[in-house]
Amino acid sequence: MRLAPFLALPLIAAAADQCPWLSEATAGGPLVSVKPTSCVFARKDGASLTVEVQTLKSPREFVACKGQSLTGIGNEASECGDSVVGRVRNQAFTIRITPPRPEKTRKIAELIAGFLF
Repeated sequence: MRLAPFLALPLIAAAADQCPWLSEATAGGPLVSVKPTSCVFARKDGASLTVEVQTLKSPREFVACKGQSLTGIGNEASECGDSVVGRVRNQAFTIRITPPRPEKTRKIAELIAGFLF
C-alpha cells in the first residue's frame, strides 16, 4: 500500500510535459520544450513550430504587427513575416514555423484561436 503514491509519479510527470494548446500529432513532430507560455515542436526534416500564448491584463494591451490582416482567426490576427499573431479575448498568441511555411502557420493559428475560444 505504501508504493501506490509512487506509482502515480510517472503519470504526473508525463502530464507536465504536454503542450496545453497543441498535441504532438497535430504539430507533426515531437514536443521538445514546454514553458508556461510556450511550446516548441521539432520535425525530422529540421522544421520547428513554436506556439506562444500570453494572458493580457486587458485586450487593449494587444499590439498587432503591421502585416497582412487575417480574418477568421481570433481577433485582430495578422501575418508578420514568418509568424502569425492574434488575440482571443484576453489571450495573445504567436505561431512561428521555421523555415517559414505561411499556409501551415495560418492553419495552426486557426487551431490555437479555436482552442482559446
